[in-house]
Amino acid sequence: AKENEKLIPSIKNRLAIIIAGGKGTRLGALTERTPKPLLNIGGAPIIEHVMSSIEFLGFHDFYLLCGHLIEKFEVFSEKTRFNVKICSEDTPLGTGGPFIKWIHDHTELVNEFLQKESILQIIIANGDLLLDIESQVLTNFECSSAKFGIVGRRNKTQIKYGKIGR
Repeated sequence: AKENEKLIPSIKNRLAIIIAGGKGTRLGALTERTPKPLLNIGGAPIIEHVMSSIEFLGFHDFYLLCGHLIEKFEVFSEKTRFNVKICSEDTPLGTGGPFIKWIHDHTELVNEFLQKESILQIIIANGDLLLDIESQVLTNFECSSAKFGIVGRRNKTQIKYGKIGR
């Protein structure tokens, strides 16, 4: 989908948002001309693997929140089999900033959809983080009365980028 087109959820009221705007500076020369989510692993860009995992959960419509080297994502979006809409950030917005901007830019669409369908499931993932979520996790969430949830994993290695929970 083009920049100003709206991406309407096509199946089961689900949208996937992939945050892919970082510069990937820790990878040095590898990410000078290729954004980290577009680096190949096993014959496909990392982001393709991420999108395939999300598709397995029943999400088929993807917003890519991009900043750095956005033109590379535009080329990717024309070649991929996924239903993709690129959302750009004009200036670097940090980790959560692109999602806040997406909410601001798409409030009307979300409200419209919620009035019509009453439910909209949104999954948010990083474009450079391979994930493997069991479908039972999503099923358990759908059967609960919760309005939103966070899926994480226990990590024994200390990570300097923060943590969820205890």
